[in-house]
Amino acid sequence: MPSSGTIVQTGERSENIVITGGGTQPITGLLPGTYYFAVTNGGCTSATVSVVIIAPETNTWSGSWSDGTPTINQRLVFASNYPNTIDADIEGCSCQVTGSTAVTIKSGRTLKIENGVEVQPNATLTFENNASLVQINDDAVNSGNIRYHRHTDAVKRYDFTYWSSPVTPQTLKALSPNTLGDKYYSFNPTSGWKIEYNGAAQMVKGNGYIIRAPQTFSITVPAIDTNPVFVGIPNNGVVTLASLAGNKAHLLGNPYPSAIDADKFIAANSASLEGTLYFWTHNTSPSKDIAGDAIYNYTTNDYVTYNKTGGVGISGKIAAGQGFFAPATAAGGTVVFNNAMRYTEGEPNYDNSQFFKLSSTSKTTTTAVAATEKSRVWLNLTNKEGAFKQTLVGYISGATNDYDAGFDGMSYDGNQFVDFYSVNNAVNLSIQGRALPFVKQDSVALGYKSTIVGEFQISIDRTDGALATQNIFLEDKDLKVLHDLKKAPYTFTTEKGAFKNRFVLRYVDKNAVEEVVEPETAIEVSKDVVVAVKDREITINSAEVVLDKVVVYDITGKIIYQQNEIAKNVFVIAHLISSQQLLLVDVLLSDGSKFSTKIIY
Repeated sequence: MPSSGTIVQTGERSENIVITGGGTQPITGLLPGTYYFAVTNGGCTSATVSVVIIAPETNTWSGSWSDGTPTINQRLVFASNYPNTIDADIEGCSCQVTGSTAVTIKSGRTLKIENGVEVQPNATLTFENNASLVQINDDAVNSGNIRYHRHTDAVKRYDFTYWSSPVTPQTLKALSPNTLGDKYYSFNPTSGWKIEYNGAAQMVKGNGYIIRAPQTFSITVPAIDTNPVFVGIPNNGVVTLASLAGNKAHLLGNPYPSAIDADKFIAANSASLEGTLYFWTHNTSPSKDIAGDAIYNYTTNDYVTYNKTGGVGISGKIAAGQGFFAPATAAGGTVVFNNAMRYTEGEPNYDNSQFFKLSSTSKTTTTAVAATEKSRVWLNLTNKEGAFKQTLVGYISGATNDYDAGFDGMSYDGNQFVDFYSVNNAVNLSIQGRALPFVKQDSVALGYKSTIVGEFQISIDRTDGALATQNIFLEDKDLKVLHDLKKAPYTFTTEKGAFKNRFVLRYVDKNAVEEVVEPETAIEVSKDVVVAVKDREITINSAEVVLDKVVVYDITGKIIYQQNEIAKNVFVIAHLISSQQLLLVDVLLSDGSKFSTKIIY
């Protein structure tokens, strides 16, 4: 439209509307009927267009629906109580809860509304734990309060839960009134935790907070806190958090009364967030699926992670009320949430039940893009007393064998008893994404930390893609053992400490006759220096002058291996962390001679 002039409206209602600034302009208050619009700036008048406003069908609940099962095209009116004994999902164009009506959406069920939700002053709209309110239109306006219940998992008095509010306004104190006065915290990425005294602070949409369990809870025996309830206008539409500092971890949270898809959230914020999300699980109760007396099972849970490679201990759906950490990119910037993250057209409603849960049964996997190729293996480190830590290695479209934001997630090592991770470029990774195509000659270093002396097991939790049918072996370099993990878990004993070099994940059994078919490739660099590759080992042999230094580069020129002051005629590089690719080897002899050659590794 022009920057000034008049919108001429005729038909069901005639009106001249002043243009307020060009671009677009809303026309409101139109009753059902046919309207005609033209735009004029005095010297020029546009063609006339017609708009038909169709009266919505109203479906009223008065003990039963007046017009059959509700559809997304109907305006829904609750004129009498709707109890939680009704086990059904509901959808509609808009929703109104009238008079003193009490509506309760049962746990696990969803109220899906295209536009706005209105709860009149004397009415109530309650969502039980794990129930959802999903809205589609980002511009829809809600009015009136809902009550949204969210249970913690089993917590003791000094345990914290990470929260985010799905309604506005909501104070920390109102959410957990029995928490000790100064045990409410927000997080500043530069200065750290900030005490929110007496819980008086209002929870900001999209921000995360932590609150200690009620003071009335036992110090030693965990219990579920069923009392938290959010009361306010349900948050809807686009939520933005601006000016996030770069290279800092930020405590964010789902701002809606429904789950959101982690893949969609990561994709929408790829410029501002590194792409790995961390969920604190300190309040998780002992897993029923881990054998033993569980003496370590309650207290050993730490951050579970999720990124484009997949999830360790999380389904990929961020539950309502859930707070989480997200490291920012170097640039930082604005984080956005929107309704498109709350549903996928034509698919079932998102599961809203995984709120701070970690167990060996968290096995739901998700795919950000249907065409993305993924071949993954989840590995568990456990003992008979219930210690548990999981790590993920995945070969996935878009990943490289270097560190990739959004595909690789560092281990936060919040676990006081054990940590388990893969190692790449000296970085401990809870999730490691690796390049495609998958080659069975690849190998991945695995590390662990333990404060427990005793017996542990490493086992496969699950696999997908090419790894579902591929042999998977664990090499124990200390004991010179190559174990087939597809046949059974590997049992070993450990002392206390951190061990980055003991285990290697492999896909080839070098002891099997059918696998020992890789010929040695020898390259004569000079008449006295030979570089040979066989069985994933690089051997540099100098007949006359001893070797001083060896440097290995990938095709981009990045150093992936270096050894100085060798002082030997023969030097072997084993377990180099690299997929099959072209590498450049620089060899420096002790007399100052330098040679270079290319190899296929």
